[in-house]
Amino acid sequence: MGTVLRGQCRSFKRGVAMSQLAQRDTAEIERSANEAAKITLEPVKRSQVQRYRNPPSDSAFTLEYAFSLLGDIRGKTVLDLGCGTGENVIPLTELGARVVGIDISPELIMLAQLRLLRAGLEATVQVGRLRSLLPLHGDVSEYEHPLTRAEFAAIIEAFNADCTRYFRLPFVPLLSPIIRTRDLMKIDRWCIQRLPATSRYATCVVTRLSSKCGF
Repeated sequence: MGTVLRGQCRSFKRGVAMSQLAQRDTAEIERSANEAAKITLEPVKRSQVQRYRNPPSDSAFTLEYAFSLLGDIRGKTVLDLGCGTGENVIPLTELGARVVGIDISPELIMLAQLRLLRAGLEATVQVGRLRSLLPLHGDVSEYEHPLTRAEFAAIIEAFNADCTRYFRLPFVPLLSPIIRTRDLMKIDRWCIQRLPATSRYATCVVTRLSSKCGF
């Protein structure tokens, strides 16, 4: 009897967790639709593509550092999870990768397709959910909900992780209206380098994941 009750309890908790996740999905789709309605696509700036070709590994900018970890991606398949309007799909494609972009929002995917069309580039962008690709953890937040350190650890536990760096201390968005972004990110980088304990307050983390199976 005890075993049966425990099994039923686990099933009930799993059902509640999946219901909560479904509610998050619906809320994110609605939020993204509202966001998409406000977006005006700008022409692709060549300077924005060039900056990701050979970015320095000590860059103070999150995306530049992420691209530096990719290395040579010519002919490789790159999966862009949560691709949104395809802003990162463009430089990835320009760098020679076969890009597959996935986002839960049909409206954002439509904008990504339009962005590719205007740029004269080809990539696959489609509606999809991250949970079909990541390890199943019912308590892991998604989308605009920040991950706790425990949730982040749960996601990466199936991989080897290295080159981890933290970015964007809380003062960054607060000071962005009065300090240039480039200067602000340099200050952010200096603080985290010189005062490592501040990394616990960082709002963005970049890490390189590789398979524990060696492929």
